[in-house]
Amino acid sequence: MKILFIDIHTDSKDKSKILNEDPIFSANYVQDVAIATEKIQLYEYDCIIFQYQQFDDKAKNLLKEIHKKINDTGLVILSEELSVADKVQLLNTGADDCLSIPYDPEELKARILAIIRRKKFNT
Repeated sequence: MKILFIDIHTDSKDKSKILNEDPIFSANYVQDVAIATEKIQLYEYDCIIFQYQQFDDKAKNLLKEIHKKINDTGLVILSEELSVADKVQLLNTGADDCLSIPYDPEELKARILAIIRRKKFNT
């Protein structure tokens, strides 16, 4: 399963590495907004993981770009600053799941698989 892990504010390659250690995932890690936008436009992913620390203009614009592109692609939002209101807003605007940081990598993998399973059976 092809995963795009976008983290525009921090260096969390170690967090996305857990996905590459599992043979069912093929994860690409991106830290730059322009590269993330290009990859979203050029390639199809089973799931996009978007991690941010602050919901600034860069994060908002990238999220808009993701929403334009995704149809049967899952979207998981990861952030340290997720209130219940934030989660509700993100879920209502197209995210499939939201997790607060810190998170358990096994839980993240299980949520990704559940999203992909739902998306594939609905198409």
